[in-house]
Amino acid sequence: MDNQELFSIGELSKRCGVPVKTIRHYADEGVVPPSATSEAGYRMYTQDDARRLGIVRNLRALGFSLDAISSMLDGSRDPQDVAALQLDLVQTQLRALERQRAILQAAATLRSRDDVVRQLDTAYAAASLGAAEREHRLEQWLARAKPTNATEAASAKIHAMVLDGLPAELSNEQLAAWVRLSTLLDDPGLLETLRLQSRPFGDVSWSEERQMAFGAGIMQILAETYPLYAAGATAGDERVQALAERFASHFARALGCEQSADFPEWFIDYARKTNDPRIERFWNDVAILRGTPPMPPFTRAQSLLIEAYQAGEKKRLE
Repeated sequence: MDNQELFSIGELSKRCGVPVKTIRHYADEGVVPPSATSEAGYRMYTQDDARRLGIVRNLRALGFSLDAISSMLDGSRDPQDVAALQLDLVQTQLRALERQRAILQAAATLRSRDDVVRQLDTAYAAASLGAAEREHRLEQWLARAKPTNATEAASAKIHAMVLDGLPAELSNEQLAAWVRLSTLLDDPGLLETLRLQSRPFGDVSWSEERQMAFGAGIMQILAETYPLYAAGATAGDERVQALAERFASHFARALGCEQSADFPEWFIDYARKTNDPRIERFWNDVAILRGTPPMPPFTRAQSLLIEAYQAGEKKRLE
């Protein structure tokens, strides 16, 4: 001991900030044995023991087991190997914690107690799925969401936009997106909105070319709306109103309603009911899963067009 000062377990506890009970446990396990025993049988420690206890305290804080610490300190195992094993364990724990965080974040936004309990249950189940199970779940949902009049080419395109490039392993961000997406897949309101969207076209005789042209026309109008929306244009802006007229006329031509006096009122109601932000959330979470760029703000752009069209109709009727 090189004539080092001996002090009691109580003094060691004060110096290192470790409870006496814990020090006794470490001594019993042979990790920090006392350097001496007093005549009365009390454990006595030295400054070297205090330094060893400090190392043990810090390694325990890093999650090392007492066995691993003991093997590193006595030289029976390579500390580098032990540290590598601990790193693997920590990374596994982090993945589990990230899964828990994604589940809790999704549930914390709900208001109803019953909704929260149900969300916690279903979100945990969703987060536990493997890659093949995730893809199967998406395929089942796409089959339920498919419009009755969709062409094979259109359906294949939607499938590719959702399923192509799905990862086998999820990053933390992708896991959070998948948990949110799973909630939408269980939302009957989203399916009802999608059915409402396609209902007016059920009697329309769509050729593949016509369906593609309709979709391309809508995308072009929205593409011209995005920069105006981003610049803060209002519904009264002449450029927005011109786009709103094109937007409504595109639907009217597709439905054969160009001459219908009831079309403006019907279209405003239809456009409002089907401009569901859940659709945008769905596609943005799909984009995160697939690692593709996020969707532009098409829900807000359509809201601007609807407001502009309604304002134009009100002005015409005055």
